[in-house]
Amino acid sequence: NHPTILGRYLNSIVKTSTRPWNENIAFEKGVKGLEVSLEKQIVAVKYDPAKTSVETLKNAIQKLNVPVKSIEYP
Repeated sequence: NHPTILGRYLNSIVKTSTRPWNENIAFEKGVKGLEVSLEKQIVAVKYDPAKTSVETLKNAIQKLNVPVKSIEYP
C-alpha cells in the first residue's frame, strides 16, 4: 500500500489532455500510479516513499509549468 498525494491545479492547457502527466510524472522514479481528472483538475500520484519524496514529485509537477494550487495527503 503506497501513499498518494493529490495536486490541485488550474491550467486551461491541461484541461484538454492528460499527455503532460502521462509523459512526465508517470515516469518519475518511485511513481507507482497516476490518475488525472481533467474535470476536477486533480492529479493523484501514488508513490513509493522509499524511492521518492513529496518534494521531488512537487518539483516534477512544477517543471510542467502547471501551477499547483495545493498538495493534499488523503
